[in-house]
Amino acid sequence: MVAYYSAKIINQHIEPMDLFTMMKLDCHTIVYYSQWLSLTVLELAGNAARDNKKNLIIPRHIQLAVRIDEELSKLLGTVTIANGGVLPNIHQNHLTKKMGNGRAEIRSASQEF
Repeated sequence: MVAYYSAKIINQHIEPMDLFTMMKLDCHTIVYYSQWLSLTVLELAGNAARDNKKNLIIPRHIQLAVRIDEELSKLLGTVTIANGGVLPNIHQNHLTKKMGNGRAEIRSASQEF
């Protein structure tokens, strides 16, 4: 039977994360934490793959899952995922503005004849 433990229960055991605390952790806590981490990443990556209409999870889907989730982004913020790409970050000034009737304003440099 696969047990699923929430982040709050696991963080109660692992919050300080210094060397002394790591030595005091029993093997069950480490197993539960690694199981929670792998299940969470695979679930979110599977959702990202399904959203992109793919049947196979690729590193890009793992990258999207980790960066979009707040807890995983905080935990794995400095981790580089090979072939994961980058998240698009479009500044608000570059997006088209909405008009009152719901249509997007067309900004183009047209020439008048």
